[in-house]
Amino acid sequence: MLVSLPVLLETEWVLRSRYEVAPETILRLFRGALEARELAFEDEAAVEEALFNWQDGPIGFAGCLIMAHNRQLGCRSTATFDTRAARLPGASKAWLAPAPTRRHEG
Repeated sequence: MLVSLPVLLETEWVLRSRYEVAPETILRLFRGALEARELAFEDEAAVEEALFNWQDGPIGFAGCLIMAHNRQLGCRSTATFDTRAARLPGASKAWLAPAPTRRHEG
């Protein structure tokens, strides 16, 4: 059975937000699932890297997985609006330019 990255992200989100499962417990569950012979993970190397970065860091699992997956795809830099995620290897802080002001002509 294949576990895709969106399924993994959704599983973490539901366990955390709906069932209030602690991140440490989710981490153990995911690591155990990686060991199961019956399961195959999309971009397993990125999943493992994301779990490693998530275990001790202030960045959420989704940010860790996005950065790890992009690194596995060969991206040298991934822009993020998350200041904490911008500290991960291969991440950079994205900035929004201020919206132009409109003059009201009356």
